[in-house]
Amino acid sequence: METLEIEVINHTGAIVVCLRAEMGLKMDATEIAFNRVAAQRPPLVVVDLAGLAFISSLGMGLLVALRGGTRHHSLVRLACASGLVLDALRRAKLTELFELFDSVDLALAAAKPQVAGK
Repeated sequence: METLEIEVINHTGAIVVCLRAEMGLKMDATEIAFNRVAAQRPPLVVVDLAGLAFISSLGMGLLVALRGGTRHHSLVRLACASGLVLDALRRAKLTELFELFDSVDLALAAAKPQVAGK
């Protein structure tokens, strides 16, 4: 299994987290990176999955934790999921929990949904 590479890119009003290789069982660095992103409380987080070849249930759990950790501060979107990764997200029904986009640019440009009560 290839070691996961994580790149965090700051955009105006958003953070893009690029994941490359495989999200297997060694997720310590990913958890730390996601916690740092959540702590910044950006309005939008886009997780770029274009370079991801595999995602484990632990990796999917970290995506859900990122969403939960930013729930009151950030909108979390997934971009560029394909192949085995998209299949795993569908089987776990995470496609119902996250907005999925074909590109990072589309995820960044999409309008923010209205939050009830705001």
